[in-house]
Amino acid sequence: MQFGADGTLAFTAPDGPALPPEPPREMVEDAVAFLRERAADEGLELGVETNLPE
Repeated sequence: MQFGADGTLAFTAPDGPALPPEPPREMVEDAVAFLRERAADEGLELGVETNLPE
């Protein structure tokens, strides 16, 4: 990561090439509901033990 000529941050991959800028993300009113819906659409079953090691 470094500052570009115009003062904005420029991100680079570990091997050196610049990464393209990402467009701003769409704002959502209820982020938790959005993530739950997206997980359901992808067939993911997320629960309280999702991140616990087996």
